[in-house]
This record gives sequence, structure tokens and C-alpha cells, in this order.
Amino acid sequence: MNNLKEIRKLYGLSKWRLARETGLNWKTVHRIERGEHLPFESSKEKIASFLGVDVETVFPSKDVAHILVTEPRPIIEKKRSRNGNVQIVGYVLDRNLRRCGGLQVRLMSGRKKIAIIKSDADGRFVFEKIAPGEYQVVSRDVELNLEV
Repeated sequence: MNNLKEIRKLYGLSKWRLARETGLNWKTVHRIERGEHLPFESSKEKIASFLGVDVETVFPSKDVAHILVTEPRPIIEKKRSRNGNVQIVGYVLDRNLRRCGGLQVRLMSGRKKIAIIKSDADGRFVFEKIAPGEYQVVSRDVELNLEV
């Protein structure tokens, strides 16, 4: 999986503009966003360079769900799920997301859905249907990466 579509939309770019600026075909950009095409390292570097981020942000080496935030506030809490105990490190308070209400992010491990993350009334993210394991929230600038 990659984060190209989310980052492209965050910057308000069309697929066609990204393709033109990076020298790629727009159909290739579309297939990369859908995970149907794995670009060469040189293409990854062109895309990341144009977006002003590192390659790892656009094309993470492991399964990472990216949640755009502005005010990360870490905590540690343990939750019980149907599948056993789960360690959750961190939550986020974000005024913009709270106004949107009902934001849902699906956390995937390969093709298997392991969690649904929703924002609650306080702006915290609520984890539902979590598979056992340790989850860590790592904040970088305006991004919150939930690593599995």
C-alpha cells in the first residue's frame, strides 16, 4: 500500500498535474494509487521530491495507516477486544476532524482488515474490531502514523 492519493489530495493536486510534473503517465499514477503498479525507485523519488516529502512517507515499507492530524496528544491505554488484550499507545485530538464527525479509517494488514478507527465526540480516535498485537502511534509534523 502507499499514501500517494491521500498526499496528492492534501496538496490539492490532480493525477494529471502530478503526472505532468513527474514525467509519468497519468494512467500510471492512477495504477500506483490503486496499488496495481509498483513504481521503480527512480519514479518513487521523482514523486516524493515533487511532493516535498521523503520516499518512505509516500511508499512506506510496512503497513501503516496515515491519519492527518494537527494536535497529537499521546496517551497509553489498554483495551480488551474479542480477540484478546491489545496495547494502544496514543490518541489524537483534532478540532478539524471532530467537526467532520464520524471519520473512519480502516487499518489493513495486507488485504485483511484488522481495525476500524473512528473519531469520538471528544476528538479521540476509538479503535474497534482490533486484532491482538501492539499498536504504536508515531507523530511527524501533521501526520500521525499508526504502525501495526
